[in-house]
Amino acid sequence: MTNFELGLEFGFNTYSFIILGIALFIYIFPKLTEFLTIAGTGFIVGYWYVAPNLYRYLTEYGLIKESFDTTFFTIIVSLVISAILYGLYKTVIFIGAGILVFLAGYNLIVNYLHISNLTIVIPAIILLGLIAGLIASKKSADFIAIFAVFVSSYIISTFLVGLAISYISLNNEVIIRLIAIALLMILFFFRTAKLLTKES
Repeated sequence: MTNFELGLEFGFNTYSFIILGIALFIYIFPKLTEFLTIAGTGFIVGYWYVAPNLYRYLTEYGLIKESFDTTFFTIIVSLVISAILYGLYKTVIFIGAGILVFLAGYNLIVNYLHISNLTIVIPAIILLGLIAGLIASKKSADFIAIFAVFVSSYIISTFLVGLAISYISLNNEVIIRLIAIALLMILFFFRTAKLLTKES
């Protein structure tokens, strides 16, 4: 079974409407507060993707029994993922932005400007990386909002397609995936455009 099918099956067998409600809330208000956005995004990622895959892995290897309460398991995993995402997101954004700027600067200087004496250049690039990390951390709300819109768009599109195929006889997985991706892109770009328009 694919992750797509597994997510659908797992979601519709438990509290999918609660997750849909959270996804809709995040989709409509992605910048309400960073805490709610990050915690909610982490929860639905844990519920819709991490929990079903982790459950399948643990049952396949006999680490837990298939009769284990999936609702309890899902809630615990979702809360853990939510806490981890909230605890690490600032650090990840800071380090990621710093590394990207450092690598880009180093590549530009060595491969394009052909500067051989890096004694002064390397510390300067490191400083630029740190500044970039700080700026990215300050602008983390915008990054988190766009990420949250993508995740919530994925959940909404998956739910709608899953709901549709439960009423319509459609067994072609390729067509189902294409419909889900198209709906995801429409939801994501529509909401992102609204966000960017408000900021400008």
